[in-house]
Amino acid sequence: MKNLANSVTNKGTAPDEGPQAEMQKSKIDSVTIIYVPLYFGGRHRGTSMGPAAMRVAELSEHIEAMGWKVAGEIDINVPNSLCWWDRHESQPKCVPEITQISQEVASAVEGALLNNTIPITIGGDHS
Repeated sequence: MKNLANSVTNKGTAPDEGPQAEMQKSKIDSVTIIYVPLYFGGRHRGTSMGPAAMRVAELSEHIEAMGWKVAGEIDINVPNSLCWWDRHESQPKCVPEITQISQEVASAVEGALLNNTIPITIGGDHS
């Protein structure tokens, strides 16, 4: 049974090959912080203040104090919008804006991974 599990998780590669082994060879010691002050999907605009609060709390300094390097801090631009969430209405709001921001977050995460860092996203309203 163990051989079957290895062949499934490693897709047929030997235990010393594949993405897991590659990650072990090149130890990841850095993070990229991605700030997303998004509030379009919720009732309250205060959720957009989360990233700023993390900066005031010196998040990057605390991460470095734990022995990690902060390779970069990325701010995702959230445009001002007049779309509001109405609790009496069941229709989704701000879909184009949320889609655009989500794509930017995905690109930032992908860039962090390609730079061999761990992406940490901060903020957002669960859109």
